[in-house]
Amino acid sequence: HKVEGSWGMRPALSSLARSGQRLSAATSALRGFTRTGFTVYTRTGDKGKSSLFNGERRRKDDVVFDALGAVDELSAAIGLARAHCEEGAAGCAKEEAVEASVAPAPGPAGLRWLLPQLEGAQRLLLDVGSAIATPQTSSSEKHLQRVGIDGAAEASVLEARIDTMDAQLPPLTVFILPGGGAPAAALHMSRAV
Repeated sequence: HKVEGSWGMRPALSSLARSGQRLSAATSALRGFTRTGFTVYTRTGDKGKSSLFNGERRRKDDVVFDALGAVDELSAAIGLARAHCEEGAAGCAKEEAVEASVAPAPGPAGLRWLLPQLEGAQRLLLDVGSAIATPQTSSSEKHLQRVGIDGAAEASVLEARIDTMDAQLPPLTVFILPGGGAPAAALHMSRAV
C-alpha cells in the first residue's frame, strides 16, 4: 500500500460525513432542543443511575448513556480541531476567508473557512445529544416536541461541504497517514471517534 503525507482533510471529512449518516439514521425521527441552567452535578444521589431529559432514571450502563458519551467525545474532538484551526488561521484576517460555497485553499484561509463548519457540527451534536436523551418510547409529547433533527438533511449539508473541499484536491490515489500538521491531525482524530 502506498502512503503519503498531505493536507489530509479529504479522508477525515469524508469519514465525518459517513459518521453523520450513521448518526442521522439513528436520530432522524427525534427533535433537538436547547436548554439552559445545567450544572455538572444533580444532587440526586448516584446509586449507579442518571436521568434523561424526560426525567426517566436509567442505569449508567444503559446504551443511551453510551451514545451520549460518544456524541460528547466527538464534540470534544471537534473542539480540539477547532482550537488547532484557530491557531493555524491566526495569520488570516476574517476578510481573507473564503465564502462558504467556495472551495477553500489549504492554509490559513482554508482553516478560517473550517471554523464555522466545525462549530456548526458541534452545535448539531448538542441537538443530537438532546434527541438521544429523549427516547420516543418513554417521553411525553411535550418533551418530544422540544427535540427534532432532520438527520438526512444534516448529512446532506455535511456532504456538500465535503464535496466543496474535495473538488479542490487532487484525486486520492494512496492511503494517507493521519498528520499533516496539528489541524489536520486533530480532524483525523475527530474522524476516528
